[in-house]
Amino acid sequence: MREFNLERALAGDPVVTGSGIKIVKIANSGLSIKYPLAVWLEGREDCYSYNKDGRYIYNSDFESSDSDLFMAPKKRTVYINLYDHSFGVGKYFSYNTKDDAEKMGAEAAYEYIAIAVPVEIEE
Repeated sequence: MREFNLERALAGDPVVTGSGIKIVKIANSGLSIKYPLAVWLEGREDCYSYNKDGRYIYNSDFESSDSDLFMAPKKRTVYINLYDHSFGVGKYFSYNTKDDAEKMGAEAAYEYIAIAVPVEIEE
């Protein structure tokens, strides 16, 4: 999980709890110095109080928990070319676009097994 970033969260970047519940809305309520954030979780009607570090009101003085906030992982697709290797071990290269993978696959000195296989990764 990526560390909670209040500035990015208030700007609209996706946020989740440690257990993966999506945050629907987050606002700086200004009602409490120690717990200024009002947070609405997907599937729940109540709002919950968090400190500016994304720690849940009941956990903030203790170890982290599944209720604490994190920046949602960013997913993207890369394209993998798989090649035969003379030692029987496969070799691969990844590309940011399908076109790049196909172009490099066509120009490769290796015998390919598969070209431009889409793989979703989290960053």
